[in-house]
Amino acid sequence: MSWELEVVSPVHIGCGSRAGAFEFLIDGEYAYYVPAEKLCEALSAEIGSVDRAVRALAAAFHQVRRDSRLTDMLEQIVPGRVPRIVDRLKQPGEHGGYRMPRAHGQFSEVMVHVKQEPDRPYVPGSSIKGAIRTAILYSLYEANEGFYQKHVAQRLESFWGTNRALYEEAARNDRGAKKRLSASFLCRFAPLKAFEAAALGGRGDVHSDVLRHLLVADTGSAKADEALALACVEVVGSDRKGEPMRLWAEVLRPGTKLAWGGVQTEGEMPHASAASWQALIDHQGYNLQQACLASRWVLVRKYIQRFSSAVLVAEAEYWNQWYKPDEMSDKCWRRFEELRKAMAQRVERLRRLNSEEAPLLRVGGHEGLLSTTIALLVRQRDPELYQRAIAPATRGRAYPAFFPKTRRVVHMPGAEEPDVAGWVRLWPCSDGSASQA
Repeated sequence: MSWELEVVSPVHIGCGSRAGAFEFLIDGEYAYYVPAEKLCEALSAEIGSVDRAVRALAAAFHQVRRDSRLTDMLEQIVPGRVPRIVDRLKQPGEHGGYRMPRAHGQFSEVMVHVKQEPDRPYVPGSSIKGAIRTAILYSLYEANEGFYQKHVAQRLESFWGTNRALYEEAARNDRGAKKRLSASFLCRFAPLKAFEAAALGGRGDVHSDVLRHLLVADTGSAKADEALALACVEVVGSDRKGEPMRLWAEVLRPGTKLAWGGVQTEGEMPHASAASWQALIDHQGYNLQQACLASRWVLVRKYIQRFSSAVLVAEAEYWNQWYKPDEMSDKCWRRFEELRKAMAQRVERLRRLNSEEAPLLRVGGHEGLLSTTIALLVRQRDPELYQRAIAPATRGRAYPAFFPKTRRVVHMPGAEEPDVAGWVRLWPCSDGSASQA
């Protein structure tokens, strides 16, 4: 069976770079990304020489601010001739570039979405597998109470007992103690190697990680003109110097469908004979649950659906809060109240879409083993331990009482209401309707 990955809420997976405002041509409701080569070509047609164009652009780059408009920079180089250059930049060419619908507002830089080619965004298999790993870890610990108590609860209790004096100092609002507690907690639990090895490693070490036998394909790519939008990402629950935090990012638009090879488990591959697979299981020391995990994609899908369901329950709880936490500023709370109803409806829609046959998965930012696997599970199973051991060590002064501290909402072009970030649907596909690479 073939699969497709359907974007159900705006998705951003960064490539590690950011583009300045002067790399975009703003024209009404659209933003054109202009590669340096294309800009140089268009400018050289006006001033007669590629070398002169390169020198002029280099000089202008040193004079403009990062939030300066491209047209303002061109006006400094070729006064009065900018409209002709703009017309050239809008035309397709060998140097690429693409057009995106844009949200309203000013920006100084844009987080760039990862692409296979300069104008073809996609979702890497590594991003999908990282999210699947989180879902599997949560589900394995959630399904086995004894396993959870031994490898999670007891370790947290031990950390709390060892650092009880530091917890008490932090409770007295000692900023130094809070920093030391947070650093110690992150050092102990952020890598989570012990949690991973216990759940996924048959011999109790990461070298026998059962997920090594899950092969997760990259998605196909799509045309940037058809799949990307320039969106404003608002950070809810936090402000900086009294102003809301806003980021700008290229995002995959909801409704985008990407061809996907799905997940292949080694036990289901054609070359995997029963004898060779059983020999591998024995060598690695996998238990029955781990062996099933490495040989049955249907089981992996079930774990994904279960974890996504738990995350969405937590999201619904967050957006249905009616009492302001002491740590949240009045301004943040007023903005939260403005968004509450619309965001709660968005989350409820996602909850209805999630199923074992076509589970939802959150990719990109906003997840992580520390914040959503162990902490979320502890909060559900043992709220007292969560409040005593995890919350003081992870929230510092800024974290509100409900978990976790902030949410990112995405303002999309043409949308009246913001959307939640990062959700895709893993959809069985037999009609070839997804975008192809």
